[in-house]
Amino acid sequence: MARQHADLSSAWVCELNRTEEQDRARELLALAEGALAAVRRGESQAVAAPADS
Repeated sequence: MARQHADLSSAWVCELNRTEEQDRARELLALAEGALAAVRRGESQAVAAPADS
């Protein structure tokens, strides 16, 4: 809408916010993938090691 109304200042801020959100999304995805890999490694180690009973 800012572009449609020729509000260049608001359009610029919106564009900055969009790129920041994209960067944040990439970072969160990388963190989630790392956490998932850690969980999977933990599960595989638990399966490979016999339980002490």
